[in-house]
Amino acid sequence: MSGEHRPKFVYARCMGLGLRHDVMYDSYVDSAQQYEVPLGTYLFYTNYNKNFLKLEEDTLSADSTRSSVREVSGSALIHYLEFKERVDKMKQKLLPVIDVEEQSVFDFAEDRHMERPYDKYLKFNVFILACLLRAEYGERPIIYSNQNFYSRFLAPTFDDYPLWIARYRTLHIPSPKSDLPFPYAVKPIMWQFTDRGLLRGIPHYVDMDHFVNDATLETIKIKDKV
Repeated sequence: MSGEHRPKFVYARCMGLGLRHDVMYDSYVDSAQQYEVPLGTYLFYTNYNKNFLKLEEDTLSADSTRSSVREVSGSALIHYLEFKERVDKMKQKLLPVIDVEEQSVFDFAEDRHMERPYDKYLKFNVFILACLLRAEYGERPIIYSNQNFYSRFLAPTFDDYPLWIARYRTLHIPSPKSDLPFPYAVKPIMWQFTDRGLLRGIPHYVDMDHFVNDATLETIKIKDKV
């Protein structure tokens, strides 16, 4: 990994579907440090737990949630604690990412299209997880999703967050619509334009992304590490 083949940044997955730890995560972290490539970590969110756990008010220090949020779903809390235990904060140069996709709203049943009665908590749970990560890192995390899923399930709650939107097989920058009465275009900071990219030295397809809407690498860096 050198010269023109060196990536500008790397995001490594620490947890996949169902909180399964990625066995390659530590290797990716070590490689990024070895080649001095800015590293961030993402987790795949799964809305699998409808049980609610009480948290003391002072657990949350994010200014927008301290006085208003008094309950957190088991799913959000478990994801946060697993992330905190697995990820070495001192090695992170980039904002954490919450990956929320179609599988996030379904349980581990064979029929993934069977709606669960607690799917309605998805947006709330992701919001609580985002608040916990914001309290930990001092900034809002990046929300990753595809354009259609974001428009249906996450907007407009996260419209002001840094958004990383996937939209394939098009030459147009994604512009997900909010579900407000008067829909408007939401401007992401990153566009994942294909999941079929090829890089020298990697024997499989990789996701490829562009910064958009005037965002740069500095946009996604943790501010005290710029």
